[in-house]
Amino acid sequence: MKSKQKGLSLVVLIILLAVVGVIAVYGSQVGLAYLNKNTLEKATKVVLLEYKGEDKVTTNDIRKAILTKISMENIDIRAEDIVVTKDGNGFNVQAYYSKSVGVTEELSINLDFEIDQSTPE
Repeated sequence: MKSKQKGLSLVVLIILLAVVGVIAVYGSQVGLAYLNKNTLEKATKVVLLEYKGEDKVTTNDIRKAILTKISMENIDIRAEDIVVTKDGNGFNVQAYYSKSVGVTEELSINLDFEIDQSTPE
């Protein structure tokens, strides 16, 4: 009488580890892109708080301050991607940018980010 095999064979285990490894590699790249988005949001919030209530600050000053704060974080965003507008007594900052994570030569994951923050009351 034959007994039923229990557990995974070596081949199935290797295939399973390969799939988990690929998911982990690309998942970490996507996770890093979201961390960069959070870093940009925090930098924007800090800059808006720093310049809150100051009269002689221009929209270009806000943009430059944000870019300076994120300059060491390796975030793929250009000055043109950050739109700063005067909003009553404060400023409104909107940032739109994309991050592409390559999977193969023909396939990539494109992540679009949008940030919209105003000077806190």
